[in-house]
Amino acid sequence: GYRSAMRIFRLPEENEFSMHLARMTGEVLILSEPAGAAIVIDGTRRRETTPATLQVAAGKHTISVAKEGYTPHEEEIEVKDSAFVRLSINLGKRGQ
Repeated sequence: GYRSAMRIFRLPEENEFSMHLARMTGEVLILSEPAGAAIVIDGTRRRETTPATLQVAAGKHTISVAKEGYTPHEEEIEVKDSAFVRLSINLGKRGQ
């Protein structure tokens, strides 16, 4: 989505006007134990590893966190416009 904006203009005939709207975004802080886990948001691998604060579009997102030797974790979150979401994940060792 985009942030709403309202402006009133008086333009002479045959003039054009364009306006760019800002996307609605929020921030997600992703923490994991152990740190250094790979982060995937909505199927796209991010270059950052945990811990990381990432800006995402407002809305629902699937967050996946994985580290070699540990059981991966996947969670759905909802981020509201201009909001901050903290996600803290404990990855369990594989085979335990």
